[in-house]
Amino acid sequence: MVMGAQRARTLSPPPSASAAASPATASPDAAGTTQACADRLDQLGPVLAARGTTASLVTPAGRVPSLRVVNPVAPALAEDVYAGCCEDGSWWFWWSWAERIAAASDLDQAAARIAHVLAASPGD
Repeated sequence: MVMGAQRARTLSPPPSASAAASPATASPDAAGTTQACADRLDQLGPVLAARGTTASLVTPAGRVPSLRVVNPVAPALAEDVYAGCCEDGSWWFWWSWAERIAAASDLDQAAARIAHVLAASPGD
């Protein structure tokens, strides 16, 4: 994965997620939490690459790490993906708009959803 410093977006948890903590509520100042997020995102990168996207791990100082995922055929189709631990201890991948993608334990499902969202239409 490519490391870089990029401005991460501030997230708000979805109103219906009272039992789950979104990436915005994760404690980015805790080195262990930050590393755990980065580790999970780093595991997702190769699975996304197998689906034809590029992924770069972004680890800005003092912020939650993210995975910048880009459709190389249509670079405008790009999104930041986050990893976060919920109150019940389960890890999830999240969209930048604080919606869950898939459980971090299901890399294939997460990659499939992300690749689907970033897919170019046939006419592009």
